[in-house]
Amino acid sequence: MSVRAPVGEEHVFALWNGKRCPTTSSARRVLLMHADRTMGESLALLLRLKGFASYHTTTLQDFRKTAQAWEPQAFLLDTRLDNRRQYQLIREISAMLGADRRLFFAISGLLPEDDVATLKAVGYDGHMRRPSSFWGFVQALQIFYAY
Repeated sequence: MSVRAPVGEEHVFALWNGKRCPTTSSARRVLLMHADRTMGESLALLLRLKGFASYHTTTLQDFRKTAQAWEPQAFLLDTRLDNRRQYQLIREISAMLGADRRLFFAISGLLPEDDVATLKAVGYDGHMRRPSSFWGFVQALQIFYAY
C-alpha cells in the first residue's frame, strides 16, 4: 500500500488523537463492528492481509463479549449501530477497557453525516466515511502499533 496524502476534509477522514501502542505483530488486534456483514468481513480480511488480527461482528452483544474476552487495542465501529443510542457503546467500551492505549475509529455511511464534533466528544480518536478512506485507517493502525 502506498503512502497517500491525507484527505483535507475532516468529515471524510480524520485522526484526532495520535495514540501509540507498540506491540509485536502477533498482538495487533482490531475489532470491527459493521452493520453490513459483507462490508465488515471484507474490511476484516483486508486488515488480516495487512498483518493485523481482526474480527468482525454485527451485533452489540457479540461486540461487547468479544471486546472483553479478546481485549483488542483498536476498534472500528459503524456509527449506524450506536448513534441512535447516543453513542453509549463507545463510552462503555472506553470505560471498561481503558481508552489510553486503545484506538477508537468511527466509520459512517455517506448519509446522514455524523457530526464530527460529537464523534470527538464521545471518545472517538478518528473518523472515516466508508469505505473510501480505509487506506487512512490502515496507515493510522500501522503508526499506532509501530515500535
